[in-house]
Amino acid sequence: MSEETLSSFASGLGWAAIPLILLVSGTARRNISAAREVLRMAMSTQTATGQVMVEMNTTPLIDVMLVLLVLLIVTLPIQTHAVKLGMPSGPSPLTPQIVELGVDFDGAISWNGTRISRATMDAYLADAARQSPQPEIHVNPNRLTNYDVVAKVLADAQRLGATQIGFTGIDQYR
Repeated sequence: MSEETLSSFASGLGWAAIPLILLVSGTARRNISAAREVLRMAMSTQTATGQVMVEMNTTPLIDVMLVLLVLLIVTLPIQTHAVKLGMPSGPSPLTPQIVELGVDFDGAISWNGTRISRATMDAYLADAARQSPQPEIHVNPNRLTNYDVVAKVLADAQRLGATQIGFTGIDQYR
C-alpha cells in the first residue's frame, strides 16, 4: 500500500486517522509496515494465518435471552397464583322468601301484588327485618314513577332494618 493510498484512506476516517497519517508521513517511512499491520488488524476479517474468521456476534443474542428470562421469571408467579375457596357442599340450607314490592306510576305501593298503604308497608318491612333469614325484597318501580316515592320506600326499608333489597324489571329503563 503506497503512502498516497494510505493517506486517502486515512482522510476518510476523519480525526481518528491523524495518528495514522503522522505515522506514515515524513521520516516515519520505515513504520509503513507497522501502519499496514494496524490497518489490517483494525479492518480485517481474517486471522493472523490468513483464514477467514467465522464468528457470530453473540452479544445481542445474549441480551435477548436475558430479557426473555426476566419476562419468564416475572410472569410465572402470576400464572400459577391460585385462590383456594372453600365451597359449600350439599344442598343449600334455606332459600329465602321473595317479596315483590311494587311502586306504581301514581305512587301506590303493592306488596306481592296487593295494594297497601305506607303504614302497612312499614309494618310488613319491620316484620321482614325481624325474620331470620330475611326475605329478599324485590323492588319493581314503574317507569313513570316519581323518583321521590321510590327513594322514600327505600329509606323506610333501610330505617326499619331490611337489608336484602334489590331492583327488578330494570330492563324497562333502557
